[in-house]
Amino acid sequence: MPQWAKILLIVVGVSFIILGIAGYLGAMALKNGIEHFEEETRRAQADGEMFGLTATLEGCAEETVYRVESCEGSQLICGPSSSTFIWACLESATFDRHFCAGLPRAGEDDAIMAWAEAACGKYGQSENEVCSTVLAVVPGFCEIQRR
Repeated sequence: MPQWAKILLIVVGVSFIILGIAGYLGAMALKNGIEHFEEETRRAQADGEMFGLTATLEGCAEETVYRVESCEGSQLICGPSSSTFIWACLESATFDRHFCAGLPRAGEDDAIMAWAEAACGKYGQSENEVCSTVLAVVPGFCEIQRR
């Protein structure tokens, strides 16, 4: 076997080993990220349920905005965990039909986003897209309660 063929074979072999190691490390990082995401979601669910036991619906919204504002994690985790928190909180809190009065109906997407942006603005978060996305679940909760 010529010398260049041996070198090429070694380079290709080492490349496959490096790719295999990189693939393994990437898979482990993804697995850890998914586990962290699931843990954060479970914690948000439990926190929302507990907070809602002594809160009003407005209090749930206010606490959610505070959590979004002070979130130190990635927006990929903050948004879903905050949405989980507010939904669990709203379900645990005592229902107040006055809170839901005047909220946009399901399917009125532009009106829902306008309401959510205004609600975030009320708490000084008018430019926070995560806040408006998270609070956009509130009209859906109210729609379910109306039925």
